[in-house]
Amino acid sequence: MRTQARRILIVSSLLLMPAVFVTIGCGSGRTDGSGGSSKVKTGVTGAVLDADGAALAGVSVSAAGASATTSSNGTFVLEIDAGPAVVSFSLAGHLPSQKRVTVLDGKPTGLEVRLRKMEAPVQLDVTVGGSIAGLRGAALVAGAGAFVTGGGADVQGMVDIHLTPLDPSDEADLSSAPGDFSATGADGELVQLESFGMLDVTVMQGAEQLDIRSGTKVTVTLPGPANPTGDIPETIALWSFDEATARWKEEGTATYDAASNSYTGEIGHLSMWNCDKPLEATCIKGRVKDNSGAAVAGAWVVAKGVDYMGSSSATADAAGEFCVAVRKSSKVRVNAVHPDGGGTIREVESGAEDTTLPPQCDDPRCKDVGEWVIDKGKVVTSTGDTIDCGDVENPFAGTCAVGMFDMMTCFRPAGACVFKQGGTTEWENGAKIVYSSGRMGGQGQYLSPTGQVCGTFDFTIPGPCADGGCTNGYKCEDEYCQPQAGAQLGTITGGNKTFAIVYDDDEETALQCPDGTLISMDDEASDVYEACTGNQQGSSSEPCTWEGGGPGPSGCTSDADCTGDQACCDYGSGLTFCISPLLCQSPCTADSDCQTGQRCCDVGTSVICLAVESCPSQ
Repeated sequence: MRTQARRILIVSSLLLMPAVFVTIGCGSGRTDGSGGSSKVKTGVTGAVLDADGAALAGVSVSAAGASATTSSNGTFVLEIDAGPAVVSFSLAGHLPSQKRVTVLDGKPTGLEVRLRKMEAPVQLDVTVGGSIAGLRGAALVAGAGAFVTGGGADVQGMVDIHLTPLDPSDEADLSSAPGDFSATGADGELVQLESFGMLDVTVMQGAEQLDIRSGTKVTVTLPGPANPTGDIPETIALWSFDEATARWKEEGTATYDAASNSYTGEIGHLSMWNCDKPLEATCIKGRVKDNSGAAVAGAWVVAKGVDYMGSSSATADAAGEFCVAVRKSSKVRVNAVHPDGGGTIREVESGAEDTTLPPQCDDPRCKDVGEWVIDKGKVVTSTGDTIDCGDVENPFAGTCAVGMFDMMTCFRPAGACVFKQGGTTEWENGAKIVYSSGRMGGQGQYLSPTGQVCGTFDFTIPGPCADGGCTNGYKCEDEYCQPQAGAQLGTITGGNKTFAIVYDDDEETALQCPDGTLISMDDEASDVYEACTGNQQGSSSEPCTWEGGGPGPSGCTSDADCTGDQACCDYGSGLTFCISPLLCQSPCTADSDCQTGQRCCDVGTSVICLAVESCPSQ
């Protein structure tokens, strides 16, 4: 096998960069794997996103003994019996989530879920105990011997503690919370909650998840809302999340400290914890129909407080009717989402009547807020604008990055994708990425299906740390230049404007406009995005394949696995390719270090072996 050391950006520039912008710009279709709409008759269909709205592949989904895994575009189909169900979602490195749904008989039931990344661990020696601090002032104080294994055995030495706070005043965090904020109070009565801060506490030793010793208490500090609506209670109930029922459970109290904008209280077991007060609950009800007047059974309806920090959800029944618990005399933003994509968003005022929990749609005290008409594939916003889902998954529309939006609309690849050895990535409908060097690399053009040049790109391909070290925001790590916060990964030009792709403080890529603005979505845009995510048609959700046969990424262990004159090239981190030996790069100091037909080439950021014709002029 030809070997190349770990390089983060070589993967981005050769493979992930085209795929990422296909997803952002064109969508991938909510499908059952065959390219058409989900064919599930009785069960749950939907999509799983990260906190920022990007599709999450490989998420484990389970309910009622059935299981599924999300596809490359984050979608899933789970066939289970009709009736109430708790659907669980898990992905390594992310907080798990559970959602309550009512599955209809003979019809697909829609569900949209967001999973938040777990914060990095902080170590603590549990033999002696102590305190740790986390993001936004989250904290934990534990005495010696406070933690045990799941079986109750003592734990000694260092453990990893993940403190992951959720801000209920932040749209992304609120959407990532598990359940629907329904809860069981200390008196056993069902209530609906308004959150003033959430914190997940996960403690690990190696691969084993720990818990708090029975009879022992641990003190936790939960950050309060960054942008609260209304007064902050000085003393508030603490609620833990019960994954089995997907409801919160009252278990203690916490006290507010205005100086740190945080709540502190004691907990007796590990889970997601919530500082909440029960809402003065009422309910709203309505009907979801399509543009022909037919009921949209299985529509997913989410109600989020405008002047309070809470959300709730419901599934439209066979007649398209829904009822959902909300706070009394409050403004509520309601998003009704079609199981196959599209939705309608409206802001309503709730009534002042007390109602029961869970709400009953035939309760005359439940305020009727009318019909939500959904045109599949389109979203009607709260301002009355109609947006085609074919444009929605591109978050650049209406922003300073409108040139990027135009470029991706022009590019619009669709169908199967092939990496060609001549330096081209081509889709079935004729859209192409053409690399300027005649080989896969960091510079090139986006071409439309008709051959029009839609835009250009120039991505950095970092390499071994040179004698002078790394430049432009990169740092020498593991003998290779790796991007740090603020590093510019490359540029994309479209609509006569050049946009930078930067590495932000969260070690994620972000789009930066020429004026320095970073793109983000407001609440309305987020709701539109949720209604349409994963439901556009027009691009392949399958990985690109290599021209000439042979395994693709991670598909070979030696040259014997490849066909013809291809070689197995190792790009590190378990990523391997069958490809022409001339394209299998490796660090070098002289031509003698390279394969026949290659030269040792200085490409600015690294010195690597390249095909003679691809080597820049020296």
